[in-house]
Amino acid sequence: MVKIKKKLEKKLDLIANKMTNRNHLIPAYLLNNYFDKRDKNTWTSKDILNLLDTKTVIDKIDKMEK
Repeated sequence: MVKIKKKLEKKLDLIANKMTNRNHLIPAYLLNNYFDKRDKNTWTSKDILNLLDTKTVIDKIDKMEK
């Protein structure tokens, strides 16, 4: 189980690094509109996980629209 977790973490980090290197901006709903607290160009593995969680994405977009 530990090996699988480490492998997954490496994949997520790889994706995050590619998103950062290609200058893709992190969507506002992942930052909860707190652009001043984080660099909106530097992706983390947690950002990638959040994008993969459809319910979280929809909930955050709904929250922003209120």
